[in-house]
Amino acid sequence: MKNTIRRIFNAKAPPPMIWEPIVYGRLYPDRPYFFTHVRQGMAKLPPELQAVFREAGGQVFVSRSHKKFLAGFPDVYKHIPGKEKLYYSNGYHNPNSKYVLMPQTTSYGVVIDTCMKKLLSALGVKINESSIVLHELGHMLDSLNDYNLSKSSDFIDAIKQDLNLHEGRKLSTKDRGKISMLSPHQYLDSDDDVSVANLEYKCRELFAELFSNIINGTTTISDVFPNSAIYVKNKIDECCAQHNATFPDFNPDTYPKMKIALV
Repeated sequence: MKNTIRRIFNAKAPPPMIWEPIVYGRLYPDRPYFFTHVRQGMAKLPPELQAVFREAGGQVFVSRSHKKFLAGFPDVYKHIPGKEKLYYSNGYHNPNSKYVLMPQTTSYGVVIDTCMKKLLSALGVKINESSIVLHELGHMLDSLNDYNLSKSSDFIDAIKQDLNLHEGRKLSTKDRGKISMLSPHQYLDSDDDVSVANLEYKCRELFAELFSNIINGTTTISDVFPNSAIYVKNKIDECCAQHNATFPDFNPDTYPKMKIALV
């Protein structure tokens, strides 16, 4: 336990935050800064958004692996498709339990060495623990609104505007790859059940990736989807404004900081 605590706190760690992750079990000693990198991502959230997630009962767990975590929470299995193989890419957001899981490894290796990371890295998108946790928290914001943010016709219209913006233009190989990988272009004009389900999935993923991009202050995705990015940024601002309207005396400096829990 003492070694775990030593690895958690180091010179690069953010100061105590309104909303903190939870360490579940022992972490791998050969990745000492993993927890700090997760906290660094969470620290980039506006304090109002940290408070919203905390007050909604949201939790971020950091664990050695999906398997180690799920062994302690068997009820979670029934919510996760493909649970028998535990093939997940990086982080995981459970829409039924308001939690995000950040494993140091997956069933097939180190998190940031996964296939998804390699694909996005080839497109110029920087992937690390901070960007991954923010992607999953984009899903959490969406889920707190019953996924109506990513399913909104306004968001889909913004995506269409972005695709029309690039139509007929000469794009770089990386930008073409981002559009192909992240946009739901192939499902926009179909209304069968499979296409609708795929459209909703792709929109959720794009929303989460733009959320991560915006909070991180990068533009690798936002530049390709400018209208969609404006929509997501507006939703972040609306959420913060709504929290301040509900709690006009909110002060991030005096708001009680959350203690880091080791379970």
